[in-house]
Amino acid sequence: APEPAAGASGLTAGIYRAAVHRGDNPHARFNRSAALWAATCHARWSAQGGIAGQHGGLLHPTEDAEAMRRMLATSGLPVSFAEVLAAPAAAALAGVPMGQPAWLQHRAGWIDAAALVRWLLAQSGARWSGNSPVARVAAGGAGWQAWGAQGQLLAEAPVLVLAHAGAAAAWVPGAQGLMQQRRGQISIVTPRGQPVPRLPMARAGHALTLPDGRVLCGSTSHPDDNEIQPREADHRANLQTLSRLTGDATWSAAEPADCAAFVGWRSTLPDRLPMVGPVPMHPANWPAGARAHPVRLVPRQPGLFVLAGLGSRGLTWTPLAAHCLAASIVGAPQPLEADLLDAIDPARFISRQAARGGA
Repeated sequence: APEPAAGASGLTAGIYRAAVHRGDNPHARFNRSAALWAATCHARWSAQGGIAGQHGGLLHPTEDAEAMRRMLATSGLPVSFAEVLAAPAAAALAGVPMGQPAWLQHRAGWIDAAALVRWLLAQSGARWSGNSPVARVAAGGAGWQAWGAQGQLLAEAPVLVLAHAGAAAAWVPGAQGLMQQRRGQISIVTPRGQPVPRLPMARAGHALTLPDGRVLCGSTSHPDDNEIQPREADHRANLQTLSRLTGDATWSAAEPADCAAFVGWRSTLPDRLPMVGPVPMHPANWPAGARAHPVRLVPRQPGLFVLAGLGSRGLTWTPLAAHCLAASIVGAPQPLEADLLDAIDPARFISRQAARGGA
């Protein structure tokens, strides 16, 4: 691409949030840890970089306030993480009718993803090379080399990080063919007298009010769908989501032709967790005596790392995932406990295949 954030990262506004789960499995724990980390990072970066965003919480509508309170009590999570609001209190806070109780997730919000990418790149001092498609990578030279389609050397360095979303799985032994691409369409609509949400809202879709007063809503989710042009049917689905979240039926009557659109693709793995860390060797190349269990003992390709499979949680997961990745590269202490690192380890698919007797 000619510019950074040309794919799904180019979204004008994306939400970050955690969730309250009935169980406390690795997915729930990783998501909670990442959301808390993201909340701190996004609020700081937004202030430092003048990046548009809102960091004062998010509302998650649901039906049964008493069941929500029981779940919160069972989870042991503090009210500072999430609290239950009855329907009137939730509507008063949101500034829209709603008509449902809601979780108020305090450490959540939204940020301009495209502006964040550009600002972080500028702060890092990284050298950006656009319009440089990589045909292949190989170990050699200073460590790893990236080559163009005409056989030209594009770059080389001791460390290579594969961070190109769905295409990254093709380079990771055990993960080939596992990444699914899901098309998503966002709609941006101008209010016609309707009250707009004061806080971002999310449940099976999301809605938030942009600084210019327009409302962003979405997103649709269609697997293995390569249509790049916006679709009227997807606009209608997004307007229905906006109507459901806000409790305002007039949104569903808006004209799709009046909506601006953003189309992008999410890359998801079967266990709905990212892969973050050193890339494993192909089992055919393992040294004698190598083990597939525990996953952290799987042999790795020196200097080759991956961060991909972020699905719809990119803004929530990326700050913590990137810290874990950097710690892996330089050998620094990790910010996560070992079982959560195992849960996001790129070698986990090889280990699972071995456990099933496939390797």
